[in-house]
Amino acid sequence: MTGMHNSGQGGQEPRPQFKLATRGYAKGEVDDFLARLSDDPDLPVPAFARVMRGYDPTDVDLYIKSVKASGRRPLP
Repeated sequence: MTGMHNSGQGGQEPRPQFKLATRGYAKGEVDDFLARLSDDPDLPVPAFARVMRGYDPTDVDLYIKSVKASGRRPLP
């Protein structure tokens, strides 16, 4: 994950700026899911639509996996 910065908020990690990829995950779907994930860390991960220019699937999957494993709440 690239482009991460420290916003200095509490114990939360800043939300990463995911790399863009051809046939990546639809940005809106990922953003909506991450917003809901902050309220419910046990939320099942949907099958995101693939688009011509979307978030890199590997980055998104790793981020979601790390959030779920640590139990921390991601920044919306």
